[in-house]
Amino acid sequence: MLPISKKTIAQIQDELTKSNIDFSDIIKRKGKKKDYVERYVESVYASKKEEQPSVKEEKREEEKREELIMTLVITGHGCEDLTNNWNTEEPIGNYFRDKVRVYSSACVPDVASLSVINDNRPLIYSIQNKLSAIPENETGPIIQDYADEVRSKYQDTIRTLKIDGNQIALEKGFDKIFENVDKASNLTTYLSNKTFYFYNVSANEKITPYLKETIGIHVADIRLKITSEDGEVRYSHIFNAKSSKTGLSYCNLIYKDGLTNIIKNVLKMKDWKNVLKDIQKNFGFDKSQTLDHLSLEQLYYFFKLANIEYVNIMDFTCRSCSTGRLSKALTDTIYEKEQKYKTKPVAFGLKTKKRSHKRSNKSKRIKKIKSRK
Repeated sequence: MLPISKKTIAQIQDELTKSNIDFSDIIKRKGKKKDYVERYVESVYASKKEEQPSVKEEKREEEKREELIMTLVITGHGCEDLTNNWNTEEPIGNYFRDKVRVYSSACVPDVASLSVINDNRPLIYSIQNKLSAIPENETGPIIQDYADEVRSKYQDTIRTLKIDGNQIALEKGFDKIFENVDKASNLTTYLSNKTFYFYNVSANEKITPYLKETIGIHVADIRLKITSEDGEVRYSHIFNAKSSKTGLSYCNLIYKDGLTNIIKNVLKMKDWKNVLKDIQKNFGFDKSQTLDHLSLEQLYYFFKLANIEYVNIMDFTCRSCSTGRLSKALTDTIYEKEQKYKTKPVAFGLKTKKRSHKRSNKSKRIKKIKSRK
């Protein structure tokens, strides 16, 4: 291929035209070949400079930290290994303690969660709407606002059931929900494994496919937390299930198609086929298209393979203990321990170096004032 300087004016004009480079002014002034060559070289160099970031820009990209935040809504049944906590020295224990924010309708350990399958769809849609309304912000206030909004209504429902002597109040396992009604519907923390069960219904209970897809582990929202070198944090919205035109099953991790959609089409992982294969094997997908149970430890495997750094879990399942009924003293002890870690001030938040510096200066001023007194 001839270098541009060796080509004729007509050939250079052809190259300029192909590259969408204007040379009408050169024609008007009856420019020479060198004018066309200079125009071509200048324009091509400028375009390459725009395409290739400078060394400083490349360094800035490397120093920028990007972390995925996922919000899940879980409906079904729940059973926890409450008397066998994860070792805090193990990665899974640290992950659920420090990087997973949990809203629980039951909240207190060994307490049932009141729910009706017909309410699942509006409940899921409500959470999707709240997240989509604030797409480029921290998720903490959204989750907290939701808890504050529904808490009184949920607690009033429990109190009404007790007063009315509804049949559900007489069933075994529901007595603790009345004892702990004031603590119900709030934020908590997972310190031990929990298994979620789906489609565990009586033989007389009929569930249509429309209702069936509302049970499971629903991906409601995914956003990116971007932290610059100087500590400034911003958020970029990647996905909200509200915008999905497909049914709930395509955002539901207990459906094979749902899991595939999230890994392939939403997260758009480069090596998605191998990642999906590993997760499906860990989840227990064989020939079945759906799962009847899934544990937090299996979800942890999914979070790590999918590069999910932080998670919000909206848990509407019971907190039954896998070892049987626990004493009130023991559940109170577990509850107090969980509540110590319910707030995640750094993991999800807008904590920047600049803000930290301001706070430290403020605290120093307070100390000086106190010392003067």
